[in-house]
Amino acid sequence: MQYFIQLTHRLTYIAYLAVVQGIRLLGARKSYRLSVLLYVLLYKIFRYRQKVVRRNLSYIFPHYDTVQLRTIERTYYRHLAHSLIDIVLPMHLSPEELLERYTIDNPEVFDEFYQKGQSVILAASHYANWEWAAYALPLLTPFEGKTVYQPLSNPYIDRHIKQMRARFGFQLVGVRYAGLLFRRLTKPTILGFICDQSPWDLQRAVEVEFFGKPLYSLSGPERYARRFNLSVLYIEVQKVGVGRYRAKLHVIARNPRQVPEGQIMQDIYAILERQIRENPPYWLWSHRRWKHQMRYD
Repeated sequence: MQYFIQLTHRLTYIAYLAVVQGIRLLGARKSYRLSVLLYVLLYKIFRYRQKVVRRNLSYIFPHYDTVQLRTIERTYYRHLAHSLIDIVLPMHLSPEELLERYTIDNPEVFDEFYQKGQSVILAASHYANWEWAAYALPLLTPFEGKTVYQPLSNPYIDRHIKQMRARFGFQLVGVRYAGLLFRRLTKPTILGFICDQSPWDLQRAVEVEFFGKPLYSLSGPERYARRFNLSVLYIEVQKVGVGRYRAKLHVIARNPRQVPEGQIMQDIYAILERQIRENPPYWLWSHRRWKHQMRYD
């Protein structure tokens, strides 16, 4: 069994490298044109997690009719096709090209913390583009950058992505080593977290209100902020065109130990909810976000 798993990983990695090289040869403009084909494959042929998408949309927008829900759904799959290219494209962009496609309105927000020699926690969500901040921020700030993440099951792809992220200055750190990472900080560091994933351990989750419904959330950003007394920021990203994004930084808590428990995550989800209400298609609807609250059969 182990042999077949390893073989599958290797074959998948070869296919992944073929896509990486294909995008390198085609360039950004032609690669995004291929997103039409990806959209057809994901939505029309394979119907990738279509039941999950429809279940999530109807759960969040029960007052929408079928026409409205299907419009959001189709736009979401087009965006998902763009997102797959987004994952690979920065590997082939120069720093100048990246910053032309991904702008941050107020990077100076970090100045106050860097001047004090303080590390900060930066929360992000699966909205619009959750990848490129890790490439852009090292180019815009003097901070070191590290992202706490769940390693991919394919070790070859995981290693390649870690190497590509490090090219711009952000390091990926497995979630199991997060505590060690925080204890060994020696320089001002941006510590990135994706916060809107379904928690695997409800004992360490926090409950927030999201679209008027209770939701179990990962507690990592708030938990580590309280434990190590680190300020928490949230990066709000908007899609302004195909392969083009605009971000804005929000200071959520400067003194996390003085904020009521659960309030940090609630404030983050309040911004995310506003983003989704304004432009619903650009959130990751194919994630089983409410798996602890409902069935996805």
